[in-house]
Amino acid sequence: MTLSAAILGLEGSELSAWERGFFAETRPYGFILFSRNIQDPEQLRRLTGDLRDTVGHDAPILIDQEGGRVQRLAPPHWRAWLPPLDQMKRGRWMGHPPHQFIPARSPQTGFERLSGLPKRRR
Repeated sequence: MTLSAAILGLEGSELSAWERGFFAETRPYGFILFSRNIQDPEQLRRLTGDLRDTVGHDAPILIDQEGGRVQRLAPPHWRAWLPPLDQMKRGRWMGHPPHQFIPARSPQTGFERLSGLPKRRR
């Protein structure tokens, strides 16, 4: 069965029966999560596993995590990030390109990459 050329979101913090059936049938390429989908690291690990199990492949799961007002992974479970321009003004990119600044690996939540951009190849 082929994958759909789509990245889809879901309504809440766990899959409904309808979403499970819909995602299994449509087999989207990946998913995007928002604040409404995220409670804590354990819940997020279960959700990412459930999403991938439902579609039967290692689907990319994206979060728009820019810092400032756009923080889906926020305290108290994750660190607070300044808005991106404030980070740059303070010179806190630590030698990383801005799209790779927020940690690229978060195994406690089931993510391989949080930026949504491919890792730069050398």
